[in-house]
Amino acid sequence: MIRRQKIKQGSSFLKNVAAGFGLTSLILIIISIVSYRNLNGLIRTYNQAINSHKILEKLEAVVSQMKDVETGQRGYVITGQDNYLEPYNAATVSVTQQLKELRYLIGNNPKYQQHLKKLELLIKQRIAVSQYVIDTRKKFDFETAKKLNSKKMQF
Repeated sequence: MIRRQKIKQGSSFLKNVAAGFGLTSLILIIISIVSYRNLNGLIRTYNQAINSHKILEKLEAVVSQMKDVETGQRGYVITGQDNYLEPYNAATVSVTQQLKELRYLIGNNPKYQQHLKKLELLIKQRIAVSQYVIDTRKKFDFETAKKLNSKKMQF
């Protein structure tokens, strides 16, 4: 009889231990799943932040290239020397490449695609105005081009 009680107690103890291990395993599995999901969310957020940073860098490059367009235009209009067109020519090529890279980085986001289209239109218009002023300086003289520049042609 004592032996049966010991066997029953041992069996009960083993069941409790097994239940404890089972519960602990279940808790570890739940924690692992939650951690995995949180880690994936963190990685997604990190990748979005990196992409946003790249977009901002490209936008800064576009602004810089547009400054070069204006600098080249002004330098040429004032001096009439072709070497002042070098920043203008380089920037008009570079800004096109920067916009292509921006389009890739933005991806399929319709809101940003719409903003990018507006930006591209404004850039094309500004380059066209600059080219018109440069062409006017080439065909006529400084004073004529200066008048166009001082009127702040609308684009």
